Amino acid sequence: MQLQDLPMEESCVDIHLSVRAVVKLLQQHPDWPGVILTDQDQFVGMLTRSAFSEFSNSSFWIGIFSKETILTFYEKHPSRSLVLDGSISVQLAIRAVLNRESKLIYDPIVVCLGENQYRLLDTPALLQLQSSLLVNPSCEFQQLLFRNS
Repeated sequence: MQLQDLPMEESCVDIHLSVRAVVKLLQQHPDWPGVILTDQDQFVGMLTRSAFSEFSNSSFWIGIFSKETILTFYEKHPSRSLVLDGSISVQLAIRAVLNRESKLIYDPIVVCLGENQYRLLDTPALLQLQSSLLVNPSCEFQQLLFRNS
């Protein structure tokens, strides 16, 4: 089983969007674990929903950053993204996730599906799928995806 076989979110946003616009997108898409920042379809970075919401819940913060671009925000609050190729196995992805710093383990994974094609994979969902497969290895893959979606 490869990462590209798993359900992922297409949550790419252009770095020139305002912070306010990205906040609205995250409100409209509560299933997104974060946003992938791109510039002319090139990967720039990733912001997690949890890290982003820490700042967006403050009225002081909103006043400062709401009109700025998401790139300006990212430059002031950079994050370390785990970027993996979609063709790698779920097992290798799990190892990569568990080798991150403990505070980053639950951050989403950026999956590259091809040239300039990026998706976000929710790490807790990946870990839950792996756990389900360990408990019941004979379970059908499609049933696990349906149950965990």
